[in-house]
Amino acid sequence: MTIWNLQHIDNYYTVKETAFPIISAKEYKEYRTSNTLIAIVGGGPKGFYGLDALITALYQSSEVSPLEIHWFNQSDRFASGDNYRLDQAEYLLINFPIGKINIWKTSSMENGPLAASFKLSMLDWLRKFKIHPSDVKKTSYSSRALVGAYLKDGAIQLLKHLPPFVKVRCIVDSIEDIDVSDEKDKYWIRGAQLGVNKELRYSHILLATGHAYSFGGEQTQQLVSFARQSEEASFIGHIYPVEDKLKYIKTTDRVGIKGMGLTFIDTALALSEGREGRFEGNGKDFHYLPSGKEPLSMYAFSKTGAPMLPRVPHSAHEYDPLVFISNDWVEGLIRKKGKGRIDFEEDIWPVLEMEYRICYYKRRMLEQGHPDFAWPKDISSTKQLIAGFLEEYPQTQRFSLEKILCPFQELENINGEEYHFTVINYLESAINEALEAPGNSPLGLSDVWRKALPHINQLYSFGGFSGEAQQKFDSQYLGKMNRISFGPPLINTQKVLALAKAGLLFFRLGRDTHVSPHALTGKFRIYSQQTNYCKEVKVLVDARIPKPMMAEGCPSIYRNLIEKGLAIPFKNNHYLPGCLAIGKRGNVINNKGDILPGITLYGTPTEGVTLDNDSLSRDRNDFVSLWSEGIVHSLFATKRNLVMGKQ
Repeated sequence: MTIWNLQHIDNYYTVKETAFPIISAKEYKEYRTSNTLIAIVGGGPKGFYGLDALITALYQSSEVSPLEIHWFNQSDRFASGDNYRLDQAEYLLINFPIGKINIWKTSSMENGPLAASFKLSMLDWLRKFKIHPSDVKKTSYSSRALVGAYLKDGAIQLLKHLPPFVKVRCIVDSIEDIDVSDEKDKYWIRGAQLGVNKELRYSHILLATGHAYSFGGEQTQQLVSFARQSEEASFIGHIYPVEDKLKYIKTTDRVGIKGMGLTFIDTALALSEGREGRFEGNGKDFHYLPSGKEPLSMYAFSKTGAPMLPRVPHSAHEYDPLVFISNDWVEGLIRKKGKGRIDFEEDIWPVLEMEYRICYYKRRMLEQGHPDFAWPKDISSTKQLIAGFLEEYPQTQRFSLEKILCPFQELENINGEEYHFTVINYLESAINEALEAPGNSPLGLSDVWRKALPHINQLYSFGGFSGEAQQKFDSQYLGKMNRISFGPPLINTQKVLALAKAGLLFFRLGRDTHVSPHALTGKFRIYSQQTNYCKEVKVLVDARIPKPMMAEGCPSIYRNLIEKGLAIPFKNNHYLPGCLAIGKRGNVINNKGDILPGITLYGTPTEGVTLDNDSLSRDRNDFVSLWSEGIVHSLFATKRNLVMGKQ
C-alpha cells in the first residue's frame, strides 16, 4: 500500500513557497486600528480551526462590522504548526487513515458562501492533486508533512476568501502573558519579542497552544540537571524536529528511550532510517539494512513494558454500533449517579468490558457459521448467550481484556533476554494478524474504544467522574486503552520489529523501570525490577507526551493567568489534572469564580476538563463553534447599542 508523501502531489512547491501575510515585530509595535480585534494564539490545526469557524460564522451573519483577527504563532508555520511542519522527514507518519482526516467542518462544506471547491477532505484533496499513479484509498496513510501541506493549503485558500470587512494578520512570536486593558472587557497581549502594544485591545482571545513539550516533576529535573553537569550524559526531553534534536547522538552512544508509544517509534526511525539505513521487503519478509551511522544500541522501556499495537485501518465491523454504550446510556447513567459522582471502575468498566466481549465472541460465532443477529440489550442475557456458545464450542479460546491491555503483566522471574524475545514474538503475532485476519484478533477489537470514547467523554468532562475516579482513570486506564486503539500504521510496527531483529533496538528492560544518575560513570543508569536487567546509557530520550501542567508554566502564559487571578487550576475534589478551570463554552474561570467570555481555551489546554482532544478532529470538544457564535453575537450587540446611543 502506498504511503503518501509530499512528492506525490503536484501543488507541493506552490504550497511550500506561498507565504502567510506576516507583519513584522516593528509593524506590530507601531500598529494602530479602530477595528474590533480578535486574537488566536497558536498556529497549529486547532488555531486554524478557530480561524475557519470564525470566518464561517461571519459569513453566515447578516451583520457587517470591521474586524481584524491577529493570529499568533511561535514560528511562521501557520496551520501546520510544528507537529505537521512541511520540512520534517517523510518517514514520520500520521497514525490516522487518510479517510478519517478532514480539516473542514462538514456543515461549512455544504452550506453558505464558503462551500467552495477548496473545502475538501484530505481524501478528495489528495485525489485532486496527486501525481502518483496509485489510487488514494480511505485506508491509506500519509506522512505528517503531507498533512501539513493539506493544512497549509486550506489556510491559504481560506485567507483568499475572507469577507471584505475582515482582515487577518499573522504574527510570529511566543505569547507569554495576557492582561486586562484600560478598556472594559478587553485585554492586552504580551509577546516574548513583541512586548505589549497598549494601543491594541482584544475583545476575544482563543488559546489553542497545543501540547506542552516538557515534563515537570522533581525526578525529571534531577536528570536534566545531571545531564548539564556531566560530559558523559545527554537528556533529550523533546525530539522534534528530529533532525535538529537528535543529530548530536553519536555512533558510539547507547540510547535509552523512555516511553513506547508513537514518539518512541519516531525516535527509533530517526536514528535508523533517518541516518540512511534502509528497510527492505514486504509483508512478513521485512528487514533492516544498517548504514553504519546509527547509535550503538537503543533500549526502550515504559510503565507497562508493552509496545503499541498497530492500527488496523478498516475491519468488516468498523461501523457496527455498540450494543450498550450510547447517548441514551450516558443520559441514564447521569440521571442515576449525577455529575461528579460517576465511577469509571464501578459504572463504566463492566459495560465497556462487555462491549469487548461481544465484539470478540461475535467474530468467533461467525467463524463457526452462526448467522449475525441483534444482541440482547441486557448484560445478564448477553452473558447467558456467550456461556451457551462456549458450552457448544468448548475449544474456543476464552476472552480476557486484561491480557490484551497488559500482555506481560504476569511475566515474573524472567531475564532481560527472554523479555526481549517475548516482545519480538508479540510484535510478530500482531503483524501477522494484521496481514492475515485483523478482524479475528485483538487488533479487530480496537474499534470498541474508538466508538466508546465520545460517550465516555460526555461522562468524564467538567468533573463528571468523582475526583478519585478521574485520577485512577487518567493514570491507570487511559494509556492502556489508547495503546491498543491508537497505535501506529502497520508499516511502522514492521520497522520497529526489523530494528529489533537487526540487533539495534532492545526490549530487555520491561516494566517497573527506574532511571537514575550514576555518579561514577557520569551516565544514566536504567534498572528494571521485572527483568533484573541494568543498562547504562549516555543519552536518555523522554519519548512520552507530557500532560498539561498549566500551573507549572507549560507554557508560561497559563502560569501568568493564574498569578493575575484571571484563571484558576481545575480541581476535581482533591485531584488536580494540571489544566485550567473552564466553563461549558471553554471560557476560563477567574479566581472569583466568574466566567470570562473574552478568554477561551481549545484543544490540548482543556485536557483534564475534557477528554481526547485529538489535534485533527473538528468535532471533538468543539469549543470554537461556540466561541465564534459568541463573537458574532457580541458584535451584533455592540453595533445595536451604538445605533441606539447606549455607548
